[in-house]
Amino acid sequence: MFHNTRNRFPRFTGLWCNPDFMKLWTGQTVSEFGSVVTRDALPLVAESATLHEALLEILRRKLGMTTVVDASGRLAGVLTDGDLKRILLRGAFDMAQPVSAVMSRTPRTIEAGALVAQAVRRMEENEGGAITSLVVTGARGEPIGVLHLHDCLGTPRERR
Repeated sequence: MFHNTRNRFPRFTGLWCNPDFMKLWTGQTVSEFGSVVTRDALPLVAESATLHEALLEILRRKLGMTTVVDASGRLAGVLTDGDLKRILLRGAFDMAQPVSAVMSRTPRTIEAGALVAQAVRRMEENEGGAITSLVVTGARGEPIGVLHLHDCLGTPRERR
């Protein structure tokens, strides 16, 4: 929805509410974004990896998160920059502990064949507040990529 403002430029409350967004993105699927999803190597660690190893993966891949997989290669969770900040604020952390002890076990995902519009909507309407990325999963629940909001919009991501 556009808000009336005193200046001549309308402002909308969210991307999903912008009618131009639907015109541009309605028919594109996440799988059509294959090169976007896989442009950066998939950040991935095993459940048995240490917090230190997961942090190195986050820094190496520069996406602000890493996926965590179980022994069968299925997505078990994610560890994000936000998770790390919360761990640090608690004050009791051990860089040698397994990432499985501190990861989020309910990662936000999108199926490879989903529409990009669905992905953006899922990011904006996330229950705990808007998020910037989704793990793209294959048919067996394995992570095959990470879709970032900036990739959907064609805007450059800040490289940390």
